[in-house]
Amino acid sequence: MVAQKFVVDLNKPLVFQVGHLGEAYDDWVHDPIVSKEGPRFFQSGFLELFTRTAWWVIPTVWVPVASWFISNSVKSGLPSLDVALLVFLGIFVWTLAEYTLHRFLFHVKTKSYWGNTLHYLLHGCHHKHPMDSYRLVFPPVAAAILALPTLMRRLMVDIVCTTNCKCIGNWNTISLFFSLTTKITHVRRDLELGEADMHPFSCSCGVWRYFVGLCDV
Repeated sequence: MVAQKFVVDLNKPLVFQVGHLGEAYDDWVHDPIVSKEGPRFFQSGFLELFTRTAWWVIPTVWVPVASWFISNSVKSGLPSLDVALLVFLGIFVWTLAEYTLHRFLFHVKTKSYWGNTLHYLLHGCHHKHPMDSYRLVFPPVAAAILALPTLMRRLMVDIVCTTNCKCIGNWNTISLFFSLTTKITHVRRDLELGEADMHPFSCSCGVWRYFVGLCDV
């Protein structure tokens, strides 16, 4: 008895169907449906909402975020030329990374249930529905989840640096502590070796001046 091949019902949400295609998925996903009307991905209206993104949402969301990071880099004391070079380097690295992902990862042939499902969700839908204009870009909500650790780290550094002083550079509490400790150690060593003709009070002032030098109070 020959097993019946699975057939995708285009009138139902597609994401959790395509996994059942097995090895036939690759042929199915590369047989495009030319229609401006996009398919439904999920039964849940809430999840479906996050799968549709107009192209203009991307610059609207990410240009301010990128500008904020660039502004913080300049304010932290990084030279403007270095910032500009790093911006162009970031654009180049991301372009290369995206090409590599599309060329080698997104075009692999999958046959397992979750392999097919993930491939269709991330990239296969573009091949199957090339005219779906609301699924051409990566949804900001999904991207924000990936970017959250970096964003939180930057916010924490800003909070630490602006609570008592505006630290020059990318100083955080730990680096500031070790810098101050190193200075104190050097002063104590100079006193023990007799290389510093300083009153203890003067030593304290010297350390304090060093601390103030790291910060713009």
